[in-house]
Amino acid sequence: MTSAHYRLPQSILWLLVLLTLFWGFNWPVVKTVLTGMSPLHFRSWGLAVGAAGLFAMARLRGLRIRVPRGTWGRLTLISMFNVGAWHVLTAYGIPLMDSGRAAILAYTFPVFGAGSDAPQRSR
Repeated sequence: MTSAHYRLPQSILWLLVLLTLFWGFNWPVVKTVLTGMSPLHFRSWGLAVGAAGLFAMARLRGLRIRVPRGTWGRLTLISMFNVGAWHVLTAYGIPLMDSGRAAILAYTFPVFGAGSDAPQRSR
C-alpha cells in the first residue's frame, strides 16, 4: 500500500483531537493548581498516580514489567533527567511565565538543542 492511498481511521483522528485538547489545557490547569500547592507535592502526586495507572494497565493486559539485570543504573540515571528533572523544573518554571509560553518553550526546546550541534560554516 502506498502512502498516497493510506488514510487514518476516524477513531485515531478523534483520539488525536482529544489528546491535543487535553494536552493544551494541561498547562493552564497546572499553573492554576500550583497557586495552591507546592510544585514538589503536585509533581509527586502526579507521578504516583501516573505510575499506578501504568502498572494497573500493564497488569490488566497481562504484561510483565521487568528490568533486565545490569541496566538498573543506566535506567535510574536516564530517568532522573528525563522524568525527574522535567517534572520538577516545569513545576517550578510554569508559575514564572504565561502557561502558553511555557508550553511552547518546553516542547520546542529539543529543536533548539538539536540545532546547536549543526556544523559551523567556515568563512
